[in-house]
Amino acid sequence: MVSTNRVLRSKTVSLLQRHNFIAFECLTATDAMQCLSEHKNVRLVITDNTLPDMTGTHFVASLRKAFSKEQLAIMGVAGGKGMLMSAHFIKSGANDFLRVPYCHEEFLCRVMQNVEYIESVEEIRRVANTDYLTGLPNRRHFFYMVTVQHQNLSEDHALALIDLDFFKSINDTHGHDAGDIVLKAMAALIEFYFPDEIISRFGGEEFCIYMPSTPLKEACERLDDFRKVVEAEIIQLPKSDIKVTCSIGVSGAHTQRVDKLLSLADKQLYAAKNSGRNQVKCEPPDVPQQEQASLL
Repeated sequence: MVSTNRVLRSKTVSLLQRHNFIAFECLTATDAMQCLSEHKNVRLVITDNTLPDMTGTHFVASLRKAFSKEQLAIMGVAGGKGMLMSAHFIKSGANDFLRVPYCHEEFLCRVMQNVEYIESVEEIRRVANTDYLTGLPNRRHFFYMVTVQHQNLSEDHALALIDLDFFKSINDTHGHDAGDIVLKAMAALIEFYFPDEIISRFGGEEFCIYMPSTPLKEACERLDDFRKVVEAEIIQLPKSDIKVTCSIGVSGAHTQRVDKLLSLADKQLYAAKNSGRNQVKCEPPDVPQQEQASLL
C-alpha cells in the first residue's frame, strides 16, 4: 500500500494481512519502487493519488514503463468527489480503481480478482514454456532465454546436444511408459548436474544445454563426466531395471547466432552416433584464416 494517509494505509494493510496476504507499507513512490526491486514476488500495488514525490497517476504511469499488466496489477484508490479520478488512473495504466471509504467485501473481491489474473497469466506462460513430460523448459523457451539473458553471446561459451542411444528399442522392448520414465530420469540428471546453465528438452529423446561462460575444453570435460554418470545410472522400471547411454555433440564456435551453434553441435552429435555412440564429440577449435588458406 502506497499512501501518506496513515489511517488508510494501516487499515488496508491490516485487512490484507488478516486474509493471509503479505503486505508492505510505503509513504512515497520512490519507497514503493525500492520495495518492488527488493521483493520480486509482489503481484499487486495499491496506491493513493496524493503522494509527496508525484501524483498517484504519474506513479502508475512510471510503473507501467517497468511492468506490464501481466506482470504487476495496480489498483488506484482515492477519496473526494472527483468523478474523473477513476478514469485518470485507468488511463495511466491501472488495472482497477476503488473509491475510499470502501466496503471490505468489495475491496477483497477486487484484490483477489487482480491477483488471480496475474497468477493465471503466469500459469499459462509456465505451461507454454515447459515440456509437459519432464518439466524442463521447452525448445521455444530455450531460444527465448538465450536471446533475452545473453543478447551478446560471449566468445567462451558452448552448446551441447544430448541424445539417448537406442531409445526406440527401449519403447519397443519395455513400452512407452518405460520410455517416459527414462526421459524423466535423464531430465532430472541434467537439472542436477547443470543447475546454472540454460537447459531444455528439445523433443523426443534430445536435450540441449547452453553454457554461456564456459570454454569449449572445460565444457567437453564436464559433458564427458556427465556421460559417464548417465552410463552408470540404474533406472528403475516397473518390471525391471535398465541402464542407458547417451551421445553428445558440442560446439563452441565464436558466433552470435544460436542457430549456427545448434547446427554445428548437431553435426558433432551425428559424428558421435556414427562413431559408435556413448561418447562426446567436440567441434574442433576455430582455425585461423592464414592456416585455412595454407590448407586449401
